[in-house]
Amino acid sequence: MQGLSGTLPTKSWLHGKKIIKDSHCSSCLVLETAHHIVNKHTRLDGNLKKYLKGCEPKDFLKICQFHCPEVNPIFEGIRAYENGIQVGYDDFWFEAGLVALDGSAKHARWPGFATAGAAAYQLTATGVVKALIWTIPDDYPQSAAASEQLAADNAIDKVKPGVKVDLLVDCLAVQLCFLDLRQASRCQSKFGGLWKQPKMRDRINTIHNIKSHMTKEQALAAGTNMDWWAANQAVDALANQALRDDKFPEDEEWAEAVTPSHLRRYLIKMA
Repeated sequence: MQGLSGTLPTKSWLHGKKIIKDSHCSSCLVLETAHHIVNKHTRLDGNLKKYLKGCEPKDFLKICQFHCPEVNPIFEGIRAYENGIQVGYDDFWFEAGLVALDGSAKHARWPGFATAGAAAYQLTATGVVKALIWTIPDDYPQSAAASEQLAADNAIDKVKPGVKVDLLVDCLAVQLCFLDLRQASRCQSKFGGLWKQPKMRDRINTIHNIKSHMTKEQALAAGTNMDWWAANQAVDALANQALRDDKFPEDEEWAEAVTPSHLRRYLIKMA
């Protein structure tokens, strides 16, 4: 609030109020302003520093707005984030290392209610958190299994040619598709076509599988790699975040969608 009101108690501000005599930073011996403190004596992300300017109240307001994730309409597609801040999709890339995937779905059995989301998550060697989030459009299958397959496709699109990543999934079907392309390419396999793409072979080292929805105590008892467990927890939350808000179609539309055609004909005949 002090930043927003322009009363952040820096030495220059206190000196202006005649509360102290010295307005200089004790470490750098230059005028101690809010801008100086943030740029020289904090670890604030460099992407935020460009919004500070002179650290006037309006600049602090911009920081607050910048921290709030930008809410995009779902038709704008995949959203990319670094350290919780939305970034341009074209400038976003995963690095070599582990990328965790997850898919989520809600009301999958009920047409008109169903919603699904896909997510990919990476904690880089330098501590940057990267994430892709996608609310699955209505004309795609609305199931958790389909979402995790699509999450793999989305993630590999954002791995540069020549770079390879390890994927971490909690859906065995994704791992099996990668391990056995012939099995994945059967006509019964809805998503086998994704794995025929050269990028899926060229940019993936291996795919690890982890049991989903474990508590920390369960993971420790099972001897699970705790870095994997933490990544799975994080990407699971992101996939749930990608779900569309609950929607409720008109009664007639819902009845039309979920009632078998022969039953509809019977009901019309009996009406």
